[in-house]
Amino acid sequence: AGKARVPSRKSRDRIARKDFIAGHGAKSYAIEIDPSGKLTWRASEIDGEHVITVLTESVSDDYLAFLQAKGVSYLFGGKLRIDLAKVLRTLRAKFGIRKLLLEGGGKINGSFLAANLIDELSILVAPIADGSIGTPSLFDVAEKRIPARNLKLVSIEKRSGGIVWLRYKVRR
Repeated sequence: AGKARVPSRKSRDRIARKDFIAGHGAKSYAIEIDPSGKLTWRASEIDGEHVITVLTESVSDDYLAFLQAKGVSYLFGGKLRIDLAKVLRTLRAKFGIRKLLLEGGGKINGSFLAANLIDELSILVAPIADGSIGTPSLFDVAEKRIPARNLKLVSIEKRSGGIVWLRYKVRR
């Protein structure tokens, strides 16, 4: 993504709010949650991974035309808010995606946690302590209080540099 501006279209025809699957030969994907259509892609891939953008139906026609011209696939996750469970069903049906590696910050991780869509938690603990105010959290759920999730330790691995890798399964 960059700071480029989305160009205006010549045609003023409304673009239907239906998923757009661009042609690609990718075996892996980079999926971005972008409810209002702000990311301005320079290409349809990131390090060989085909870009799939998840939008709401409130995005502009100019933005949809921009994504189509760039060859970026997009899915609609809802009218005004993203329904993550619906998005996961669509990713499975249209792309065969059965597993995701979630590499988000506290807000996106918190959204998946609130929707009860996390099966496993993988944490790398580095030997660094930072007590700064505003330090990012692993899960940040602002809109509502959610129940704590119980985890079962699956593995512990000591890695180079004093890093420890912890893996947990979410107990259901």
